[in-house]
Amino acid sequence: MQQGVHILTLRERPRYDGSQIEALKQQLGGPAAEDLVCRAAEELSLRISALERFHAAGDDIGVRKTARGLTGIAYQIGLHGVSDVASDVEHCAAREGLAAHVAQAATLARLVRVAETSLMKIWDIGEEVP
Repeated sequence: MQQGVHILTLRERPRYDGSQIEALKQQLGGPAAEDLVCRAAEELSLRISALERFHAAGDDIGVRKTARGLTGIAYQIGLHGVSDVASDVEHCAAREGLAAHVAQAATLARLVRVAETSLMKIWDIGEEVP
């Protein structure tokens, strides 16, 4: 039996609900909606960095609180995939033991991947907001 290293390509399409941005544009107007989306995207980036720090420090309470806040922000701007995975990170952090810590690390890595592609999508859309 031949053994070797297999490289897995991890690709996830961002789950994005454009109707959220449209609703924000209707409620706030184009410039205010663009400002809100940009601030939310920046906040998501900051919180993901904080999640990584909390995870590295073994601070499950920090992970849970930060992931919970990230879930709401992502949902507000239509990034439902990011919101769902952040919720998964929160659930992993609520568990104890080595398996839970490994699951948290894997789920956090997935969150970083999903958020990266989703934030690129949201920046592209932000440029289009009239």
